[in-house]
Amino acid sequence: MKEFDGEPGQEEYWSLVSQALKNRREIKSTSHEGWCITSYVGCRYDLEPDGNVTHIEYSASAKTGDLAKSQSPNMSTDPRAIRVDFDDTSVVMLTANNTESLTTRLQEIFAGFQWE
Repeated sequence: MKEFDGEPGQEEYWSLVSQALKNRREIKSTSHEGWCITSYVGCRYDLEPDGNVTHIEYSASAKTGDLAKSQSPNMSTDPRAIRVDFDDTSVVMLTANNTESLTTRLQEIFAGFQWE
């Protein structure tokens, strides 16, 4: 893992983020219009003094390596979703409180999306 190089006092936050990412479990994965879409379930850790798990979180990541041949996601439908582009690679990340909400949000971003 990369050594922390952020602001002082954020080490604990990034440690929790790293732990949450390592402990998530893949639920399902599919392809849609040039995107590989995978959903996960895991614990969301909050910065509470006791470090307890306060929420179960569902997340999805969509990745394409060829933007020109992939469906263009409609990010305007979900202001909480995050999209990062680098050269021809694009990644979309989103979270939800349950699988139904996660699927609905994916369907709003990717027209015609269905889990297969």
